[in-house]
Parts: sequence; C-alpha cells; structure tokens
Amino acid sequence: MRILCAAGLIAAAASYRSKQFDVEIMLKLLLVSVGFFLVAVLIEWQREKFGGKK
Repeated sequence: MRILCAAGLIAAAASYRSKQFDVEIMLKLLLVSVGFFLVAVLIEWQREKFGGKK
C-alpha cells in the first residue's frame, strides 16, 4: 500500500512538473502505478507464504 501511495505521489508530481495533463501520459502513469501495486501484492503474498514456514 505504501508503494501504491508513493507511485501516486510520483505520478502527480511528474504531471504537475510537466504541466501537461495528456491522457496518454496519465494512462502510462496509471499502468506503472498498477504494476507497482501488483508487485507489492506479490511480495506481501510471498512473505506470508514463505515467512510462516520458518
């Protein structure tokens, strides 16, 4: 969840800095944010799966 929040803040800062609110750029940033979220979920799932067996 923290990674998702950080990705959202980075996306907002990048769009504000470029002062362009193009739909294409925002969609790319959204895809990157979703990718980071999926990676974070996968890491948490692996921690729970393999961390409980130790």
